[in-house]
Amino acid sequence: MLSTSLGRFCAYPLLALSWCCAVAELGISAALCAKFEMHFPKDALRHRTILLCFGATWVTIFGLVVMIGAPIAPRTFDVGTTFVTFFIAFLIFVVGSSSISRSMPSCSELEGECSMFKALEGMGWVVTWLVFFLILVLGRIYVKQAAQREAEEIRRRKEQA
Repeated sequence: MLSTSLGRFCAYPLLALSWCCAVAELGISAALCAKFEMHFPKDALRHRTILLCFGATWVTIFGLVVMIGAPIAPRTFDVGTTFVTFFIAFLIFVVGSSSISRSMPSCSELEGECSMFKALEGMGWVVTWLVFFLILVLGRIYVKQAAQREAEEIRRRKEQA
C-alpha cells in the first residue's frame, strides 16, 4: 500500500513530479506530431517521438490513477502493481530517450523545431530519472512491507502454537 507513512513521504512527491514532467513531455511530443503531421525528416525520428509520446501518456494516465486510487483503494493499488507499472514506463523512456538523439538529423532539416526536439529529449531524460528513482522508492517500500508481513506471520504462528 502506498498509504503507509514511508509511501506518503517518499513515493507521492516523486510520483507527482514524474506526472507533471510527463504531462510536459506529452505536450511537447504531441506538438511535434501535430507540426510534422507524421511527415518527419526521418522515419526513425517519428518512431522515437511517438514512443516518447506513448511513454508520457502511460505515466500521465497511470500516475493519475495511482495518485487518486491508492488512498481510496489501497489493496487494489499495492506497491507491487505500481512498481511493475512504472518499471514498464522506465523501460519505455530509457529506449525512447536514449535513441532519439541518434535519430535526429541536423537542426537545418528540422524546419525550425530543433529546440523542440532538444526539449523532447531533455524532458525524456528528466522523466526517465524521476521514474527510476520512483521505482527505487517503491522497491524499498515493497521490501519493507514484505518484511513486516513475514514478521507478523511469524508472530501469529507463535501465538497459535
